[in-house]
Amino acid sequence: MPARNVCLPADLRFLFWDVTFDDLAVEQNRDFIVARIAEHGTDAAIRWLRGTYGEAAIAQALESRCHLLSAGTLNVWRLWLRKPEDWCATIPSRPLRGRFWKS
Repeated sequence: MPARNVCLPADLRFLFWDVTFDDLAVEQNRDFIVARIAEHGTDAAIRWLRGTYGEAAIAQALESRCHLLSAGTLNVWRLWLRKPEDWCATIPSRPLRGRFWKS
């Protein structure tokens, strides 16, 4: 039996302005959705995220994308998920780039 293509609520559309929103599926695109909402989501979006996926799935998704998330975001989620202080520490968060930073 093929996986059901469950769509995101329309009020989350503004967070996914750069992709085809209607093609996003809750299960198939979990890691991308979780990371985007974790980094940029509103209170309502985070409530939806926590109610939809649960703590274990959110932790797995954030671990798979921690190299794309800011240190502040990872720290907040580490506290919410009751993870150890070195959670996701082996993979640096978004590198600093630009004129004053050496890449």
